[in-house]
Amino acid sequence: MAIEYFIQRGDSLENKSNAIGSAPPGAKPGGPPGPPPVSKSQKIVGLVAVIVSIAIFFLPLPLDTIGKITFSLTIWLLVWLIATPIESGHTSLIYIALLLLIGYPSSQIFTMLMINPGWFQIASFVIAAAMMRSGLARRLSYLIMCKLRANTVRRFMIASIFISLLLIFIIPSPISLMAILMPIMIYCAEAWKLPSRNEAGKKGVPLIAMLSFLLVIFGGLAGFWIKTGFSQNLITLQIAQTDIPWIKWLLLAGPPTWICAFILVVLCIIIWKPDKNIEAPMSMLEDELKKMGKLSGTESRLIILMVVIVLCWITESIHHIQPGWIAICGVCIMAIPRFGLFKSFGDTVSTINWPLIFFQTALLAMVNVLASSGINAMIASWFAGVKPATATGYYAFSALMGTFGTSILGVNAIQGVFVPMFMQWGQALGIGQAQSLLAIWLPAGLGGSLIPTLLPSVLFAWTFKYKGERMFTVKDGFIVALVLFAAYYIAAALCQLVYWGLI
Repeated sequence: MAIEYFIQRGDSLENKSNAIGSAPPGAKPGGPPGPPPVSKSQKIVGLVAVIVSIAIFFLPLPLDTIGKITFSLTIWLLVWLIATPIESGHTSLIYIALLLLIGYPSSQIFTMLMINPGWFQIASFVIAAAMMRSGLARRLSYLIMCKLRANTVRRFMIASIFISLLLIFIIPSPISLMAILMPIMIYCAEAWKLPSRNEAGKKGVPLIAMLSFLLVIFGGLAGFWIKTGFSQNLITLQIAQTDIPWIKWLLLAGPPTWICAFILVVLCIIIWKPDKNIEAPMSMLEDELKKMGKLSGTESRLIILMVVIVLCWITESIHHIQPGWIAICGVCIMAIPRFGLFKSFGDTVSTINWPLIFFQTALLAMVNVLASSGINAMIASWFAGVKPATATGYYAFSALMGTFGTSILGVNAIQGVFVPMFMQWGQALGIGQAQSLLAIWLPAGLGGSLIPTLLPSVLFAWTFKYKGERMFTVKDGFIVALVLFAAYYIAAALCQLVYWGLI
């Protein structure tokens, strides 16, 4: 979705990504990409989801009629978003319409478009498009790769951590970051002359799949280590009815994120042993930089504007202007035709992925109606018997629930149902709000990786191909995600700042 979106809008990667076979499934030569074909299994799962949802309505649940309908619709929504018998934007709009029909007020349904985090998400697409149209994203990526001498697989894996975790400061969306990072993986694979899946002739995760999935993971990790790195972070704060200063979030979430990223690379190198002889000539990287020439006026203006935006985010505790409004102000400046990026206001708006915005709107509406209908309270009562009695038990349970619970239920279920529950448990145990929230929210960001279809950025990354084949499959993602979890739990045990106060 998002990746094709940026490519279709005429960014600087259009010609190169098409030349190396990154057109999304269903695309027609010379025309816009069509929707991917719906498989028989998707149709069956979609039909079963409808039948199960209707059956749930007749269960003896402690809910009124509206609550039962809401619960049934929510189960249907989650299954259809995973199975995708139709596009997720259409599913989201159907869910929104049905909630309005059964009587929920529009303020509960369209919260996404009424709050600061919602506009932050909208702004992130324009900022990412600006980075790509100006050529600055490609320049920064090649510059980092060249300066860090990331011309081998192992060096590239380490460099990817820095590229992802640092670029998120100026590209405030993991999904937008994927639109920039995945083509870089394709460039590297071409330079390294890596074989395709069919050419590899061996079992396990092909190198190209491992590296591309690592980029997806790094992009996801990047979004969670700073407060403004992911709009869902801001939405989660709103749901939890709390706030964490920008710097405090960085200090608490940064160490486990960075440690996890480095341990993940080490484990992948140990397990898959990438060939030391795979290398991209430094001369190629240097030539690419030379071809770009000096910074253009547009690039220079964009750099200055992005520095101002980041400084305003960091100093939020001083001026008290929320990140979303700062981002929108920056977008308004970028939208001025004389700035050199967009021809008109309509051109600026066209870079926004509205289907994804409706997707986010539906999920936030789900969070609201689950709370107001009493479903959250019902689910919380199911977990009353496993409520932890100690801080150590709290951190351990939040880590397990965040990772494996999210892999089954999805990020937004954890966000809307379990975050408030864990916040209450943490308060009863005397755990601070920041530690209490991040203890469940950080692992939730990783949990969606176990079943890759629950992580939107993975779905978008799937649209890229290498030598005519998808860069990785669900199986590839599942295997690499298990390694990610091992890295995460090692990092969690080492970093008692947030998790497991065992020391």
